[in-house]
Parts: sequence; C-alpha cells; structure tokens
Amino acid sequence: MLAELIKKELQEDVQSYRVFLSSLIVFLSILAFSAIFVGHYQLRRGYHERYLAANNRNLQAFAASPSSALNDVSLFLVMRPEPESFLSDSHEDDLPRGFLYSPSGWPFRVNFISRAAGIEGTANDSELGFSPDLSFLVQVLMSFLAVALSFNAVTKEKEDGTLGLILSYSTKRAYFILAKFTSILCSLGLPLALGLLSGYIFLNLSGVFLLSAEALISMLIFFLVSIIYIAFFVLLGIFCSTLYQSSDKSLVMSLLLWILIVLIIPRSAGMLSGIKNLGLPTSQEIKQLADRAANETAQRFERLLPPNSGTDIQKSRRLELLMKMWHEEDKARQDVLDSYLQKKFASMESIKKIHIFSPASLYEHSASSIAGTGLFHLRTLWTSVRRYNDDFTLFMQKENSTLEPGSFFYLCSESISDEPLDFSSLPKLEDSGIPPGGRLRETLPSFSILIIYCLFLFTAVLFRFKTCDIR
Repeated sequence: MLAELIKKELQEDVQSYRVFLSSLIVFLSILAFSAIFVGHYQLRRGYHERYLAANNRNLQAFAASPSSALNDVSLFLVMRPEPESFLSDSHEDDLPRGFLYSPSGWPFRVNFISRAAGIEGTANDSELGFSPDLSFLVQVLMSFLAVALSFNAVTKEKEDGTLGLILSYSTKRAYFILAKFTSILCSLGLPLALGLLSGYIFLNLSGVFLLSAEALISMLIFFLVSIIYIAFFVLLGIFCSTLYQSSDKSLVMSLLLWILIVLIIPRSAGMLSGIKNLGLPTSQEIKQLADRAANETAQRFERLLPPNSGTDIQKSRRLELLMKMWHEEDKARQDVLDSYLQKKFASMESIKKIHIFSPASLYEHSASSIAGTGLFHLRTLWTSVRRYNDDFTLFMQKENSTLEPGSFFYLCSESISDEPLDFSSLPKLEDSGIPPGGRLRETLPSFSILIIYCLFLFTAVLFRFKTCDIR
C-alpha cells in the first residue's frame, strides 16, 4: 500500500508544472553558480599565488644573508582558496586573509592581513565581487520551494474531497503522510543531485580541481546534509497543512515560519556579534595593552642586567639575559593579543550556540564545516602559524646558531651567523587546508541536531494528522 501511494504521488508530481518549474530552477541555478564560481575562484587563486611568491622572495633574501636580513623578513600567511568553497564559502571574502609573521621579535599580528597587505596586484572588494555558493541556494531557494510544494499537501486533498476517499480504503494515515513527504523530497532531491554532479563536472573541466575520492565524499556529505535540511521544510509545510482547512491559511503560516527560520534568525548574527563584542577593547586599545604588558616585563628584567662591560663571562651573561628579556617581552605582548583574538573567536562560537534554534543556521554551520571554510578555516590556519613559528625557531637554532650548545636561544641577529642557508631547507608554510576527518568532526554536532529537529517535526506531523478532522 505504501509503495502504491508513493508511486501515485510521484506520478502526479512529475505531471505537475510546479514540480517541473522548481526542478528546472534548481538545476539551472546550480549551473549558473558554477560558472560564476569559476571566475571568482581563479581570481582568488591568482592573488594567493602572489602572496606565496612574495614569501619566497623574502625567504630567499633571508637565506642569502640570515643575520643581516632577519629584521626585514615578513611572511604573509594567508588562507588558501578552497575548491570546496563552491559548496559553502561561509563569507570568507568578508574575513581577513590571514596573518603577518616576522621571525624576529613580535611574531604575529592580530590586525590580520587585509586584501591589499602591501602585495602588488592583490584584490579589492569590488574586484572580487559576490560569489554565491550552493549552501546559499539550498538554505534560501530550496527551503522556499520545499514549503511551496508542501503547504497544501493535506488541505488540497480536503478541498478536492479526495482525502476521505483515500483513507476509506484502509490506508494508514502514516502511509499517506510518508507518501506525500517522500514524493516532494524526491522532486527536490533529484534536481539537486543532478545539479551537484553537473556542477562538479563543469568545475573539473574548468580546471578548478580534479575529481577525486575526497571531493566526491565531500559532495555526498553535503548532499546528505542538504536533503535533511530540505526535509525539515517539507515537513514544516505538511505540518501547517494539517493545522488548517484551507490552503490559503496554510500558505500564510508556512511563509511566516519560513521567514522567521531562514531570514530573521540567521541574519541576526551581525547584531548579536556586535553585542558580544561590546565588552572587547578596540584594536588600538588592545595594542596599547599589549605594549604595556611588554614594557612591564622588560622593566623587571632590566633590573637584573649586569653592566655592559667587564669580562667576557659577564658580557655573555648580559647577552643571555637580554635574549630572555626580549623573549619574555614578545611573549607578554603576544599573549595579550592572543587572548583577545580567542575572545573574538569565542564570541562567534557563542553566537553559533544561540543559532541552535534555527535549522537554517545549523545547516549553514554544517555546510561550511564540510567545505572547511570561513571562521573554521581561519582558526585552523592560526594553529598552523603557531606551529610554524616553533619549527622556524628550532631550525635556526639547529642550523645557524652562534651560541654555545645549551645556551638560551632567542632568534635575533646576535644569535645567528650571516652564513648563507640552503633556501630549499628553510621551513615554509602554505595553508594545507583541513583534512576530511577534521571537517566531519566539526560537522557532526550541527548535523545531528538538524536530524533531531526533523524527527521531532515528523512525529508532530503524524500526531496532528491522526487527530485532525479529515472532512
């Protein structure tokens, strides 16, 4: 009986102009998004390559004369444009590009790299433009289509007088709901699957990336998350259809709930972010606090410094204390900057917790995690930068230090020689992205809650339909 009902509903949907038009809109939108994405991605990749070229030039100058060039070395540690941002860009163009790193002294800058960043030919906002991603299409367009196709799933049968006739044939009410739900979900899922596959083939032919097992897995997980998200709005439309006797009232309620869930709650992020950041100092105030912490540390050490004269042992002792002072001074400054950076990250995480009440926000977080983009990407790069700082310092201590073995090492011109280094052996950092395992772990919490919402709403639909008047 269930199979017959699903077959009947699918046949009706195939012949429906609404379903045909919705499928065509979804498929063509994905292809259009793919074409726009190719140009946007190639532009971003070109600018990223310029950053890498600038880093290589700076490291080559350093390798030729380490001690002399140390204070002039600046490396731009920037986020690599990800091909998976086709799935979800997560507003990466609105985020800083990355971090500015200097091997000597204060290593990082919390005032992130901007688009210009001193590199000739880097992008401006107007040049990058707007690049839609598939998560935007699913989050807004497909959720709307899901409501538009399901708001009269029950009321239309009531208005046509066929609901009582269908249920009079010993048809279980749960089967009727399952048939409607499955039919509408298939009507939206099929064009999404075909569009995704066509988009990936187009990107592959355009040279954005090669089709690989990892890329296909990301696509499949994205499709699964999208289907669950669309299913929620199909159930929402059916639920509203069980509440009313007329399709007009069901449509109004469905649209009001769609606006609240998709537009109002997710778009409140900017306001909530501003409220969360009210207690944080400005960038200039943070810099002043960092400088004060560094100066206080330096003053404590200066009282311990021996005079700049005397025996070689005293001079060696003074140099070691100076290097410890410089190290602690840099650490004090960086700790202040890091703490406020982490607070900014934490404010975004707290907003994410608030958005747990919006399936649209849960879907957005899941999609960006699958793609490995946005704030998740920036935080991962920050971790990589910190590791790179340790690797670079250890390399210089091992390969170029002029200090006695066992002495305290601080990377400064006094502690390294000016003998040339092999450029190819210098540690280099390029954003390697986030491995699939890390993306999946980041996705699971939001995705799991989204599934729970769907199960809860499905239960509510069945309960309501079993108790409603079918006349």
